Amino acid sequence: SMKSLMGMIPGLSNIANQIKDIDLDNSKEILHIKAMINSMTQKERENPDILNNSRKRRLAAGSGLSQVEVNRFLKQFENASKLAKKFSGKGGAKGLANMLSQANLKRPV
Repeated sequence: SMKSLMGMIPGLSNIANQIKDIDLDNSKEILHIKAMINSMTQKERENPDILNNSRKRRLAAGSGLSQVEVNRFLKQFENASKLAKKFSGKGGAKGLANMLSQANLKRPV
């Protein structure tokens, strides 16, 4: 489950404990995201850059979301992808520690 994965990541275990009563795997937002992804073609999943307005309208209709919500999710996905690439390119956990120190955040204990 999402909570068990969060519990394994240093620094996120506290957050997982705080949200223990929330069903992350079946929340309304997660279900909408699953529906949107299921509405995508294989090509769209592999390369979301090909999603033009007509494809986004189809995704919105297929997932029960507005096109604005589809755009918001795609932007969040893009930002998360950039962060993951940045994190993986900086040496794993050591890179995370460096990013946290640069952001003046406390390092997870």
